[in-house]
Amino acid sequence: MTMPSRRLTRLMLAIGIAVTIVATAAAPGTAAPAGRAGDWTHAGFDAGNSGYNPSEAVVNAGSVGRLEQRWSVRPAAGAEGCAPALPPPLVAGGRVYVLDGEGVTALDAATGKRLWREPKLFDSLDFRQLVVAGGLLIATGTSCYANSDPDGRVVALDAATGARRWRLTQEPPVNALVVDAGTVLTSGWATATNEDTVIAYDIRDGHRRWDRTGAVLAGPVSSAGRVLLHDAKGTTAVTIAAGTALWRSKVRWKPLAATADRFLAVPDPVAQGDLRGLVAIRAGSGGVAWQRTEAVDSVATDGRRVYAAGGGSVTAFHAGRGSRLWSRSLPGAPQGPVRAGGLLYVTVEGRPVAILSPVTGGDVPGAARLEGAVQHVVVSGGRIWTTDGTTLRAYSP
Repeated sequence: MTMPSRRLTRLMLAIGIAVTIVATAAAPGTAAPAGRAGDWTHAGFDAGNSGYNPSEAVVNAGSVGRLEQRWSVRPAAGAEGCAPALPPPLVAGGRVYVLDGEGVTALDAATGKRLWREPKLFDSLDFRQLVVAGGLLIATGTSCYANSDPDGRVVALDAATGARRWRLTQEPPVNALVVDAGTVLTSGWATATNEDTVIAYDIRDGHRRWDRTGAVLAGPVSSAGRVLLHDAKGTTAVTIAAGTALWRSKVRWKPLAATADRFLAVPDPVAQGDLRGLVAIRAGSGGVAWQRTEAVDSVATDGRRVYAAGGGSVTAFHAGRGSRLWSRSLPGAPQGPVRAGGLLYVTVEGRPVAILSPVTGGDVPGAARLEGAVQHVVVSGGRIWTTDGTTLRAYSP
């Protein structure tokens, strides 16, 4: 299939025609492998960005003191000015997916041995993002050297082999991404329409399902197939698979995480006065279940408690009522709380990872020191992964 010219591509997008270039179709009758319990498939564990792995049973209060580094890798740096510092990996199906130079590499989770590598996946692209879903590794990026007229790219690779399944180029850049309910949802500002644009694709073949101009994904968070979009009038909740509007709010809510029935959000800071704090929003109706005034930068939730990091401390709230259960000051800026195996991990700038009791906020006696971690830890399958921005390290008891 011949690729359309750049001008024709923009015209097709402007009038509502999807531009999809299929590279390699999946074999007929081949079923996508099911995900394993405890797979870390999104940056925040799942499509809800919950930061909670309910299936972890190996690394717990009894074993966390026996953690030892098992292997480490230092992937190649990407093009200067285009590639981010090494982010935490994804872990699924016994494989670890990590950015590597201008591409991505899959490693064996137990040994760190390279299983496959796609070296030019992100060539000349920034805003690099990865998600594992439906047996595929979804990778997105945006033109790095075309600041005045950037395009976005979406590629689906076979998660087991790295073989390319489908690929497309869209005129809007991909500044935000969420994958849920068999749908890949991208968001970015389109020069053709001079507006924010949201586009949804079928994960199986990249076919465009729906799009909306004048809207932007409020955050890479889905609550049981529902996402929040911002537009000039506030926030709209829509179904990710069909774009069907469910409810509206005049407040521009920015979701940080979600459960199956609630978004955990903060007010978007743009043109909203003195609004602040954390809000639990009923995903089905838009009603506010509870609201706090504390400053919050990131959250995790296990359905019983909400763990909020911000302002030099981490605080636990009752997930149903919003009442404060405990608060813990930390010796540096906290970020990326993660709940797994009966433990709460909080990355602390310039300090070892804080390993706390999720019930009391107290230190876990004898916990190992995980030094130099940034963003958040990844806990899956009896192992912990950390990155300091250049090196990925794997630990296990």
